[in-house]
Amino acid sequence: MKKWKRAATLLLVFVLFIISSLTAYATSSTSDKIEQTEKEKKDTESDLQDTKDQIDDLKNQKGGLEADLNNLNSELSKVNNRIEELSGQITDKEEEIRITREELEAAKQTEEEQYEAMKKRIQYMYEHRNTSMLEILVEADGVADLLNRADYYTQMAAYDRAMLEKFQQTKADIAQKEADLTQEQADLESLKEEADQQQKKIKTLVDSTSNKISQYKGMITEAEQKAEAYEQQIREQEGTLDELRQKYEQELEIARRAREQDKNNPNNDYVIDPGSDLAALAAIIECEAGGESYEGKIGVANVVLNRVRSSSYPNTVMAVITQPRQFTPVSSGRFYMVLERGAAGSCIQAAQDAMNGTNTVGDALYFRTVIPGIDGQIIGNHIFY
Repeated sequence: MKKWKRAATLLLVFVLFIISSLTAYATSSTSDKIEQTEKEKKDTESDLQDTKDQIDDLKNQKGGLEADLNNLNSELSKVNNRIEELSGQITDKEEEIRITREELEAAKQTEEEQYEAMKKRIQYMYEHRNTSMLEILVEADGVADLLNRADYYTQMAAYDRAMLEKFQQTKADIAQKEADLTQEQADLESLKEEADQQQKKIKTLVDSTSNKISQYKGMITEAEQKAEAYEQQIREQEGTLDELRQKYEQELEIARRAREQDKNNPNNDYVIDPGSDLAALAAIIECEAGGESYEGKIGVANVVLNRVRSSSYPNTVMAVITQPRQFTPVSSGRFYMVLERGAAGSCIQAAQDAMNGTNTVGDALYFRTVIPGIDGQIIGNHIFY
């Protein structure tokens, strides 16, 4: 029975060791994923904000074009009204010219008729000049009647001349009126031609502006779709972060249990060789915290030594440092380069002080660059937990 219990205990310890080892990597990996996902989320939020700014800019430009289009349409309406007004005036002027030309033809006809009548009277008077005078003398009742009859013929001649001059003046006036109306018509047609050109120009601008507005509408729709995609991506990233944080908390709880297991089993076998381990510890300090404060350098050494003392990790400094997927400088080969040439003096001193018992981070088993959402002790650019 005792043998069975001992075997079960050994199996449990082995399982805890495997789980703790996997958890140690998983926790670091999960925190990296959290950091990476948060960075991606920030990038997506930045892209979303840029897209929203682009949408606002496009809408402002579209609004400006719509205002321009309204002004152009207003101008086009005025020009159309002007063209319609000029067309009406030209039509009226053509009618006036037609009537004036008819009046002119009538005046010419009247002038010709009056001229012909006057010529006939004059011709008659000259052809029958003697007879007429004899008749006047014979037929006159007296001197007074004779003078009246002579004066009558004189008045008739004067009347004919006056009427002829009047008709000639009327014809000249009508002809001038026709010329004036024709010039006015030409001026109106010139104004209408200018208005037609202006109308054509404005229509071209209206079409161009309308096309630009359509293009901006398309770009706004495209940008809004892109923004919706970014918003969906952010929601997905937030969901991923929630899952990773829950997983991270679970992993930290498993790590906490591993620490409790170490406390309940204080007699773990581990080896720290001040001679051979000093160089390896100093090398990993330089690789991970070469630019950090002296306190931060000791903190990195403390994490390595805490793992050596924990039953959840290998029991030597070199084994902890070279444990797969734990320290990036090991996988990159930089650790071995520093180990071969020897670490900086401050890193060697920090390693020596840590091995002599100096501790700045307590029982922390992990460290990483500072990211939101992780509780721990921050020293410089690292958080220890």
